[in-house]
Amino acid sequence: MRQDGDPGSDDYGLPRVDVVVPDDARELERDLLAYRREERQRRRQERLRRIFLPLTRYGLAAPMIAGAVLIAIISGTLMTTLGPRPAVPSVTHTLPATQAPLRPGVVGAPLPSGQVVIDGRIASLTDLQGPGIIALVPEGCACDQAIRNLARQTQAYDLRRSLVGSRHWTSATGKELRRLAALVGPGVSVVQDEQALLATAYGPRGLTVLLVHADGIVGAILPDVGPTSNIDQAQLNKLHYPGFQPLAG
Repeated sequence: MRQDGDPGSDDYGLPRVDVVVPDDARELERDLLAYRREERQRRRQERLRRIFLPLTRYGLAAPMIAGAVLIAIISGTLMTTLGPRPAVPSVTHTLPATQAPLRPGVVGAPLPSGQVVIDGRIASLTDLQGPGIIALVPEGCACDQAIRNLARQTQAYDLRRSLVGSRHWTSATGKELRRLAALVGPGVSVVQDEQALLATAYGPRGLTVLLVHADGIVGAILPDVGPTSNIDQAQLNKLHYPGFQPLAG
């Protein structure tokens, strides 16, 4: 307002402005909220402008190029994942002749297959796999001392011990084997091999003893075992380990 009281303009020629100063500041809260809302909208628009500025700088070319690159990436990924795979040539390794499976009846081969009767129970010969010893007892062997000597030498090695009639099974054979087992003590199995599977495979001569590894591989065939025969203690100790040793390479 001019000094002369004219309300139309002030001394500096500026237009008249109606300014209302509220008595309570809380009356400005609505205007403050509107101002903050406008500021948030302005900041969002500014962020969007910065993001899309590189694309709009080159017109429609940039979005088209970006879309083409994206399609190429997706197509390459799908072809790699779902496309045909190249055939992998199969490689067949032929075992050397020295590694060919051995037929039962020789050192390094497993026990023959077939059924026997172990302590009155029908079982497989594979149930006799070691670590243990199998004594093939001939008829009328009169081998009490040899059996005792065999039991004494093998007692400390925790081996399974079995007595088998080496030829045709008869009631007399069973009676004789049970008598010999009683000489040794508990833990000796009497095997009824009516088909003479072991006798056919190993051709026993006199009291013949088979040393069998933990995996059923025969580690030694000892014929004509007598009252004074000595068994290699190192061989007995090895029976707790597998007898099959594949060649290297």
